[in-house]
Formats: sequence, C-alpha cells, structure tokens
Amino acid sequence: MPRPPEEDLYYDFFKAKYTTQYLENYSTVHSHSGQTLRDRIKFGIEVKSVRKDDGKWAVSTKSVDTGALQVFGASKLMVASGLTSEPYMPTLPGKENFDGPIIHQEAFGSSSILKSPDIDTLYVLGGGKSSADMIYAAVTAGKKVTWVLKASDTTGPGFLFSPKGKGPYKNAFEVGMTRAAATFGPFVMNEETRWTRFLHGSKIGVRLMGSFWAAIDKDTRKEADYEHRENVGGFEKLNPHTP
Repeated sequence: MPRPPEEDLYYDFFKAKYTTQYLENYSTVHSHSGQTLRDRIKFGIEVKSVRKDDGKWAVSTKSVDTGALQVFGASKLMVASGLTSEPYMPTLPGKENFDGPIIHQEAFGSSSILKSPDIDTLYVLGGGKSSADMIYAAVTAGKKVTWVLKASDTTGPGFLFSPKGKGPYKNAFEVGMTRAAATFGPFVMNEETRWTRFLHGSKIGVRLMGSFWAAIDKDTRKEADYEHRENVGGFEKLNPHTP
C-alpha cells in the first residue's frame, strides 16, 4: 500500500479513504483461475441456512433484490459477518413530522449531508466510536453539531485511546500489536500460558492489570483535557465516567 500524503497522516494513522482505495484496487487486480476477488464477491444476498453434508458445506442464500435462491458449496466455511448485518434504528416518536433527513451511521458516508448547503446543524445520537467519527467529519466540514447522550444508566461516550506511541513505537497501534501488549487483554484468541493465567487468573496479576489500565486511562484523559478546554462548551461532559 503506498504511503498517504504527509498532510493526511497523524502519528502514522491515516484517513479511511486510503484503506478503501487499497482494498478496491486489490479486489480487482488479484485473480485466480480467471476470476478476480471482486468477481467472487456476491453482493445483495442473504444467507438463509448453513449445513454440512458428507464433509461439505452447503450455504443456502436468497437475493435481496430478486428473491432468487442459490446454494453455494465449499469444503471450508469462514464466518466473517461482524457483530450485526442490519442497522438498528431506534424508535423516535414524531419523526414523521421532522423535515430533515434521519439516517443511520451505515448510510452516513454515502449521504450528501456534509455537502448540502441546506443542512447546517446535526444531532448525533449515541456514544460509540461511529458517533465520534460522524461528529468529527461534520465539525471539520463546518457543521454545528450537538452530541446527544443518555443522562443516566450510561458510561458516557466511548473511550478512545490517544494515538501517541511509547518508546520506540510510533503510535498506539504499534504498541498494541506487540506480543506483550496482546496478552494484557483477556481475549479468547490468546493462547493460554502461564503468563496469561498469572495476569488474568491470579490476585496479583489482576491488580497489575488494574494498575496498567488505570495508567492508560489517566494518560488518555490528560491528553484529551476534558475539563480545561477554552471556548468548547460542554466538552467536560464527554469525559467517560466508567468506574
């Protein structure tokens, strides 16, 4: 992947559009048996069932547009659908009386909201990373944004790490990709070793992990400076308050 322009880099992190361009190019350039990766991708279909017969997988699908049924067969099956495949829209009483567009984050990137001269104010509901991404995009596009979060039974907006690295590492991603850092989270994909059992299964290890994440939390809050930003009304309310 070519290195993006320096003006689009921040501690070696770069805008998502460069990853999109790379994947688009990759899918059309690489081919096997006369078919590119793009040719092998089936868009607009819904998986109805999966079964295994005589050591072979059979995936029954239905076209979203035409309703046509098709069964795909394979010796190997990989499920990579993410947490969800259909966007969840909350119930908003009275939305039929609202003249502006109401969209889910899933449609935000392909919408014309940021370019529309008729839209100068956005309200963003929810405290996750996608909300933060939309807010950043809207603010940098010159829009006025109000971030709406629950007043109770919530931990505030999603917790975001500082992009800065430590020691020889350029950014937080490089730190997180080290073998040592990978063992600090109790991930199911981690190999169980004496070290991981010590970190997550012993009283001393649990205390060490608590101290480690508390230090990360403190550094991130200091970097964000939630309480002391001038001319940013309400910024202190974005401070995560998870115990």
